[in-house]
Amino acid sequence: ETAFRLMTPDYASPEQARGQAVATTTDVYSLGVVLYELLTERRPYEFKTNSPAEIERVICDTEIEEPSKVISRMTGARQARRLAGDLDNIVMMAMRKEPARRYQSVEQFSEDIRRHLAGLPVVARQDTIGYRSGKFMRRHKAGVAVLALLAILAVVMTIQTALIARERDRANQEAATAQAVTQSLVAM
Repeated sequence: ETAFRLMTPDYASPEQARGQAVATTTDVYSLGVVLYELLTERRPYEFKTNSPAEIERVICDTEIEEPSKVISRMTGARQARRLAGDLDNIVMMAMRKEPARRYQSVEQFSEDIRRHLAGLPVVARQDTIGYRSGKFMRRHKAGVAVLALLAILAVVMTIQTALIARERDRANQEAATAQAVTQSLVAM
């Protein structure tokens, strides 16, 4: 039959569900579903029937929920915080409805997962200074702590130097006043 589509509905991408041409991005989508299932212990879609129309409607029209939100309902906020951010963004990028907006290769998808595990910035997340700085500080906690301590020490030393200079100037002024009084008494 020409209308029969070969696919596993739970792991099918929108283009597969529509009967369109498949590509590497289709595999990326399916791998995104597998990662979603590994993180949440459930599949992203629920089908009421196994009809092709229902499968296509659910896959193409239903927005999936971020893994951290699913976990938050199941286990609580602590576990969800571990998924929120990079992992949510990686899964959501792999499972975008538009193939052009997904990872273009399995290597890119895999590299983003490796970068997340290494504490490096990932491609799936918007690149901001705050995001990159946070990633850097989490990777280099000891170095950042030493740098912060040195900065605090430098500020304290600068303040102390200014206080000492002010006290020195006041002491010199008082010494000059005392010397003037002494000279004036000697002169009398």
